[in-house]
Amino acid sequence: EHSTALEVNGIITATSISNSGDIKIPNASGKALFGAGEDLAIYHDGSHSHIRDQGTGDLRLRSTFLRLLNASSQPYILCASGGAVEIYHDNSKKFETTSSGVTVTGDLAATTVTTPSVVADGVTITDNTVKTNASNANLELDANGSGKVSISGLLFPTSDGSADQFLKTDGSGTLSFATV
Repeated sequence: EHSTALEVNGIITATSISNSGDIKIPNASGKALFGAGEDLAIYHDGSHSHIRDQGTGDLRLRSTFLRLLNASSQPYILCASGGAVEIYHDNSKKFETTSSGVTVTGDLAATTVTTPSVVADGVTITDNTVKTNASNANLELDANGSGKVSISGLLFPTSDGSADQFLKTDGSGTLSFATV
């Protein structure tokens, strides 16, 4: 007759264990320990659940699709093998890797951006120049020492005029100050 339960007070040492049901460690200080040096431990301390890796190598999770979910099954992070990684905030996707780069939904705050150019919603930022890409409302700001400002093809002067002066055009898009 087969036993349906095994109760052990101590250590079980075996080369393999086969089980078709649950493995329960009922006390709060119990741990599932793996490796000759007990390098990997899975346990609950009465307040929190832990997976602890103290070995010399990596802790590797392998899956064709990895999901880190909260208790309500809402995603924190979703990872597809060879594909996108998605990061969520309050069940709303905020960051996603794509084959061409990344997509950020919402605001992006950065203290430094190092890139040859940034394009966002029709605005291109290259070095110290900001340009719109819209053909009906062009804007260019150039802070490379020239102080150049161009709006819809009109090139504004790089310095202030004097009192009682106005802006005039030369007919080709260059504006300058003139006196009445």
